[in-house]
Amino acid sequence: MAPRKMKDQKAEEDNELTPKVVRERYDKGLDVVRAKLQDYWLNDAFVRGDQWIWYNPTTETLAEFPRDSDRVQATLNRMWPNSRTIVAKTMQRELQFEVIPSGGDDSTVRGARTSEAILRSVRGPVSHDWERLKEQFVWLTWKGGTGAICVDWDPNIGDPVANVDAVDAATPATRTGDTIEEALSISEFVTQPGVKNPEKGAYWIKARALPPEYVKAYYGLSEIPQGDVTANANLVQRKLESATGANNQELCLVLTYYERPNPMRPEGAVAVVIGEQFVDGPKKWPFPWKDRLNIAIGVETIDENSGYGSTILSDARSVQVALNATWSSIIEHVKLASNARLAVPHSSMDFIDQLTDLPGEVLPFADGMATPFYLNPGDVSQTAVLAMKELQEQLDDVMGVHDVSRGVAPTNIESGLGVSILIEQDSTPVGRLVGEISRVFSRVASMVLKLYEKNVTETRTSVIANSTKIPETIHWTGKDLSGQTTAHVPMDAIVPRNRAAQVAIAEKMAQMGLITTVEDFTRFADMPDQSYLIDAMNPHAAKARRENHEFDVGRQPITSKYDDHAIHIKEHTEFIISPKFDTLPLELQKFIEDHLQGHETLAAEAMGRQKGKMELGGPLMGMVPTADGAPQLSPEAALMTPGGGLPPAPPEGGAGDPAPIPPGLGSGEMLDPAALPPEF
Repeated sequence: MAPRKMKDQKAEEDNELTPKVVRERYDKGLDVVRAKLQDYWLNDAFVRGDQWIWYNPTTETLAEFPRDSDRVQATLNRMWPNSRTIVAKTMQRELQFEVIPSGGDDSTVRGARTSEAILRSVRGPVSHDWERLKEQFVWLTWKGGTGAICVDWDPNIGDPVANVDAVDAATPATRTGDTIEEALSISEFVTQPGVKNPEKGAYWIKARALPPEYVKAYYGLSEIPQGDVTANANLVQRKLESATGANNQELCLVLTYYERPNPMRPEGAVAVVIGEQFVDGPKKWPFPWKDRLNIAIGVETIDENSGYGSTILSDARSVQVALNATWSSIIEHVKLASNARLAVPHSSMDFIDQLTDLPGEVLPFADGMATPFYLNPGDVSQTAVLAMKELQEQLDDVMGVHDVSRGVAPTNIESGLGVSILIEQDSTPVGRLVGEISRVFSRVASMVLKLYEKNVTETRTSVIANSTKIPETIHWTGKDLSGQTTAHVPMDAIVPRNRAAQVAIAEKMAQMGLITTVEDFTRFADMPDQSYLIDAMNPHAAKARRENHEFDVGRQPITSKYDDHAIHIKEHTEFIISPKFDTLPLELQKFIEDHLQGHETLAAEAMGRQKGKMELGGPLMGMVPTADGAPQLSPEAALMTPGGGLPPAPPEGGAGDPAPIPPGLGSGEMLDPAALPPEF
């Protein structure tokens, strides 16, 4: 047993986490992705328009081609507008979240709805601004082939809960804490080498280059750390340095090490390394999950044998280089060969000084002396022009962007549906990126919910806007989530849609009678500012939706005889069958049902008053508009029997004369109420 104990002790010593171990693992991770890093920085430079460059493997730097003042080095940057078009399409629709309840009981359903509401609140621009985070992630993934989002918990942010008036670092305020989500490029993190699914690996390392003064203040160091990025500058570190905008300043390379619990380190580890020392940790694994790391990784194009991806932007660079070379050649031709030059015989040189720019000027020459004449400039080679066109089309094909992507409809295609079909066939890169957005943000949202469930013990308030843009307020703690922390971003909810096609389909459904209200039309057509349109076109529906919001926050609006009861009944019924209704207290649910019954009662009373007026004043009285929500009735409604049918016709040959027919009834003429007999 003694040798086994010595062996176990030796293994434990070998597995000891030290700053040196973190540095070595970071360097090994860099070696795996070095080629992809070259592509990332080259793609980044090309998209920004710096395209006369090349990668020098000896110095591990991006070097410029030598400049020659006699030659043209033009840049016709099509990679930037094409990339912007693709990224803009992925940003067309906001993130949507679904949390499917794991059970059918009230607590589980209420927890799932609370989790969805929290995610919608976190997504907003005044909270964590996940739309900006999504755009950063898409750009980084598009340029590097691989992008990631890191999720962490920072106890030093959020609302203060103790020592609120603290003014010095010795007695800092205690805060509620909150999650932090950060988008990372492939140059800002490394994962465990050889693992095809890096999210399931044992560890990953985040790399940042920060000013020494900031590092000292943030980590509470006694001295300013020495900058090491410039001293040990490779391509990655120099780019990390330039990304901060401090090219003339030495920066600190800050490595944050995350290792989840595993057989070699059962408690996991989180530590921050600067230079050759730990400035924070090592600490135990702080996250409420152990089956994965706290990072979500997405790729533009899958590499089957690697945990990282590639991007079609790398293939577009060579076409862009050829396009720039051809464009430069054409410009040189324009510069040197396109000027119209004046050919002058030597004997006519004495008369040249007499030429002016006066149109129709007469310049006499001596007999027998040749006159000056213009040489026509040479045309640009048609081969070069065709090459330019072919290269542009090839670049568009590689990047998946064509005229229809830019909003230019092909000839003879005018319908919104036709354009939509073409755009769907043209959006291969967009569809790929949207799929990665769905997968990555599903994982990010799930991690955020798990952290909230574990760490939030105080009551928090989240304000969100529902589909009608009416604010919705919820109060929650971590326990209210009831374990419902598995979120999903439906791809169908965020995939780009052509608005013209959506409106065209809505119009077709309205013509078929499938859409009958302005609220349904604006909702189906996904029109902007729906709430304002409804306020202007159907104020009764707008009021009913405001009442639904009051139900949601616990207030109890009363019914009014001036409401359009049919519209209120429809809107309140939709609220009752919505998932949100199930999360309300039972007494509030009962009040909403009573409120709905009140509208039914008022509608019946208004109908009765209309019926009475028709019986006393004639059929036309039912067509008089009222302010109490009563419907306008047709003249035929006055003749309806209590059973719902028309009165029976008198028998043929029966005694008595038929009832008098009012003047104009059935003749197509307008009725004059003054001419009606008393019985009408």
